[in-house]
Amino acid sequence: WCDTVMPVCVWNIFRRRRHGQDPSEGLLPDLTVEVNGFATCLAFHPEKPAVLAGGTYSGEVCLWDVSNETEPLVCASAIEEVLHKEAVTAVRWVTADLAPGSSKDDFRLASLSGSGRVLLWDCVGTKLGGSNS
Repeated sequence: WCDTVMPVCVWNIFRRRRHGQDPSEGLLPDLTVEVNGFATCLAFHPEKPAVLAGGTYSGEVCLWDVSNETEPLVCASAIEEVLHKEAVTAVRWVTADLAPGSSKDDFRLASLSGSGRVLLWDCVGTKLGGSNS
């Protein structure tokens, strides 16, 4: 329901790439990802610094591998009845050690929308599967 496409830009603070030779033109991002709608929140994985999760204005949750410049999108949620119907206001990586078969080193992605709905996510193939919490 939001047809705007906006970028999410990622910079590596240890790398300096500039447009041309003129430093006044500013730093180039290391990666720019087009997002349907626009990102309302972002969170890097606590142990895998190249994994970035994001929530959008339209209620979608996305997972990117920012080390993959050609195809960074790893998986994304669909917009369905049981998922977020409003803007995602927060995404956080939480330990999954309470889930059966998980260890204290495993993480799952949690998201929160304006309706107060909290969802936990698993990436399966190119889709994020959500569960109500």
